[in-house]
Amino acid sequence: MSRREFISPVLVGRTEGVRPPVLYRLFGVDVPLLSASGLLFGLGTLLVYTALHGSSSFESLWIRQIVALTTGSVIGFFIALIPGIFILETSPFFYLTSLVFLLLVLAIGKIVHGSRSWIDLGPFNFQPSEMAKFATILYLSYLGARWHERGPIVAWSQILIFGGVIAVPLALVLAQNDLSSALSFIFIGVIYAWMLDILSGRWIAVLGLIGLGTFLSLLAHIISGLQIAEIAALPSWLLQLGFGAGLSSWKLALWAFVLMTGSLGLFRFLKGIFFLPPRTTILWPVVMACSLYVCWGAGWAGWRGLKTYQKNRIASFLFPKADTLGSGYNVTQSKIAIGSGGVMGRGLLSGSQTSLGFLPERHTDFAFAALGEETGFIGCAGVMALLAVFFWRLSRFLEMARDQWERLVVAGLFGMWLGEMAINIAYVLGMFPILGIGLPFLSYGSTRLVMNLIETGVLLSISRGFYVYR
Repeated sequence: MSRREFISPVLVGRTEGVRPPVLYRLFGVDVPLLSASGLLFGLGTLLVYTALHGSSSFESLWIRQIVALTTGSVIGFFIALIPGIFILETSPFFYLTSLVFLLLVLAIGKIVHGSRSWIDLGPFNFQPSEMAKFATILYLSYLGARWHERGPIVAWSQILIFGGVIAVPLALVLAQNDLSSALSFIFIGVIYAWMLDILSGRWIAVLGLIGLGTFLSLLAHIISGLQIAEIAALPSWLLQLGFGAGLSSWKLALWAFVLMTGSLGLFRFLKGIFFLPPRTTILWPVVMACSLYVCWGAGWAGWRGLKTYQKNRIASFLFPKADTLGSGYNVTQSKIAIGSGGVMGRGLLSGSQTSLGFLPERHTDFAFAALGEETGFIGCAGVMALLAVFFWRLSRFLEMARDQWERLVVAGLFGMWLGEMAINIAYVLGMFPILGIGLPFLSYGSTRLVMNLIETGVLLSISRGFYVYR
């Protein structure tokens, strides 16, 4: 029997006499991705077991974990066998279905930790926002592929559609008081704005700076209401400047005047030393002043909209030692757990912080801290290595994708997962405010686990077309 040729998007013009990787010929999917994801799901299941072992809720939560793992694996397996065109064509229906569930949870949802994000299904809870994140990725990829066939995205109608697809689920999630899922939608929006050429890298950087300015403004508004000995004078100064409860109409006008005057002065100085290009107009300082004013106002709006416990979380990030038994308890115990693990860890089921229940949310938000205590630096480094392999394969998928839809799906999942992992690990280490974002693949969560397995199935389905025989 003659050997068949295959066509690879990476080996264009070099297909004759070249064979695909051996493991690919055996399994028909990308084996490095399959192996890395399988190990991550297995480690996540083991981590949930060790974190919950000995607790009163161990049996019920462990059963839920196994059922979710089994259900997601079966669905993911069959999705990996489905042609990508079927997934593409059903994306609009999947997106609309997710919006229906987001509306439904507002009406009959169950409140947990201040968020109305779960639908009670008896022995299990369903979190529609996890479904909506993936549905949004698929639908934006569907739209992007259609628009790509017509040429570059320049029409305002397309940009408005893009904004609406992101804004609707984002607004519904914010109505549930679920800030962690809302942040995931922001990650998705940024990556697609870049991939679809709606925003260039420069504009994304500008929006990032505006976001940073808004966050700093929010911190100032929150600090103005704190009563902490180590910063005794700072809150009163911030109140006098108009932050927090010290805001008044004349201070609002004063801020506008100061920002505009300062921007004009900086503009004249930079232009006087020939730092700015000669063609730079007076519009530059006006835009700068307005951007700073927006940051200040958005920070104030965020301060007004946040719940007390959310403000306390941010305050504990700034001053974790000010209330180690209250708002700073979580991050303090997290640092203790990671530090006590040392290099080799204390062993599975042997971590005092985890086993004795001192580490809060040890199976969800602080799963990485439980990992650090029980397996130490070696275990954490091993997990990070697996994640590096996983994301390396996704980066290769971006190069090997056969069409725009596949490339956009991979980019959306890449951006969402990378953002969620970075935020989770950062706040576990005390480097970011606690936002309640679980660690993909590793943290407990039935809906999240099922969706992660389905998303991995879609990626494997995409990889099946990397080597096309003829």
